[in-house]
Amino acid sequence: MGCTDCADCADCEGFKKQPNMFSLARQGSRGRPVFAHYDEQKLQFSTGCFRGTKQEFLEAIEKKHGDNCFGKDYREFVKQVEKLSGL
Repeated sequence: MGCTDCADCADCEGFKKQPNMFSLARQGSRGRPVFAHYDEQKLQFSTGCFRGTKQEFLEAIEKKHGDNCFGKDYREFVKQVEKLSGL
């Protein structure tokens, strides 16, 4: 089951049934959860109103947070997802 364009992954029934999902509560400057999951073809990251590929997520982190503590935390989450998913 892939992404159904829900407004928030935490409320998405398809996302809850997704076995290839990773999440981390209270992340970033707004304290929102961050999610990583596979759709039909690629790894997707979601937090707040953002949803995109790993590359888009890393670009958004760099633009918004640079090398501050939130940027470092988000990049660490990406590394952990890659490690756990075998990428």
